[in-house]
Amino acid sequence: MRLNPVLGQIARSNRADDILPLTEPIITQDGRTLTEIAVSKGTWVVVDIASSNRRKDVWGEDADVFNPDRWLKTGEES
Repeated sequence: MRLNPVLGQIARSNRADDILPLTEPIITQDGRTLTEIAVSKGTWVVVDIASSNRRKDVWGEDADVFNPDRWLKTGEES
């Protein structure tokens, strides 16, 4: 399911103004550093589940590989 999710993306519209924190800062074209993004009420936000589930910084270098042992380890970070 992680490598082949039923939905590759999911979209949601927020009900109120909100601020989304960023995992890593980004630099804008005018040189500003952003650590969060303001999202106005009614804005559609799309989450790319398929890409998130293959992030090597989260799942390790074998993020693209089905590895059932990943879930069987106890007492270790996977």
